[in-house]
Amino acid sequence: MAEVSIAHGNTRAVVQLQGGMTTGEFPVDGRRVDPFYRAGWDGFAESRLLDKLRGDFVCAPFGITPAAPLPGWPAAQPDGATEYAHGHCSHGDWEVVHLDEDRVELSIAYPDGDPVERVTRVVACLDGEISFEDRILTRVDASLPLGLHPTFRLPETPGAATLELPAADWLQSPAAKPEDSSRLTPAERFDDPAAAPAHDGTVDLTRLPWQGASEDLVMLVGVQEPTVALVNHEERYRVRVTWDTSVLKHLLLWVSNRGRDYLPWNGENRCLGIEPVTSAFDYGTSICSQPNPLSDAGAPTTVALKAGEELVIRHTVTVEGV
Repeated sequence: MAEVSIAHGNTRAVVQLQGGMTTGEFPVDGRRVDPFYRAGWDGFAESRLLDKLRGDFVCAPFGITPAAPLPGWPAAQPDGATEYAHGHCSHGDWEVVHLDEDRVELSIAYPDGDPVERVTRVVACLDGEISFEDRILTRVDASLPLGLHPTFRLPETPGAATLELPAADWLQSPAAKPEDSSRLTPAERFDDPAAAPAHDGTVDLTRLPWQGASEDLVMLVGVQEPTVALVNHEERYRVRVTWDTSVLKHLLLWVSNRGRDYLPWNGENRCLGIEPVTSAFDYGTSICSQPNPLSDAGAPTTVALKAGEELVIRHTVTVEGV
């Protein structure tokens, strides 16, 4: 069994057991809308995370130690590294614990020696809504970066989607360019998402996709209202992500705009990751658990987990017509 399906009326979710990645369909004005992203390649055995990349998944821990030192940031420590980008849960095969018509509970055990013991994911379909509950159990007390990774399609026409962002304490670009093609100027703190500092002037984060080829990350630090929506004007729908900021304080945006010209991306990938996190970008446990420029500015970059106690993270995805 490679996947399981659940449904409530015309709202349907499909959970891929590899990585626990969830996609779905929603009824909108007499039609069915699937807002979720699916990778364009047939498979990529070199990475189980990328192999069948799609939809919505949980990351525990979030990110991975960067390959190169970050200017002005602490050096990575070996004991904070992990071989799994975004944690074992985004790579491994989940087990079905319980399956109903409109609800499924899945679980994945972590390798011995990992501070995380198990992650459980409950996915349920409601009228026009898919709800998620992720429960993280650790073997030891641990401070880890955590996050969710809902990823959505973008239209082909530049500017044909509007991103409705919540207010935040500030916005921040990464310490270094994530890719050579990145447009955003590194290490910039700014307030206006419609005028993000870029190498070619400014760029509007609220109108997507952009012209040309680029790959960027940007973080909304200290989100004040935990809801964000992507409006696809070509297909006339709004998809909204709502989450609990008591655990996940920030929002990381992954703007993939055909900016990776190597395998498996091949200069063709286009999507938007709307990723609630308590993390420092995607820099992983080693860097996030040390004092860093974000934590020094009062923005938490890890979540404290107690051994033997499940931490619960909830979020929803809804779709409506526009």
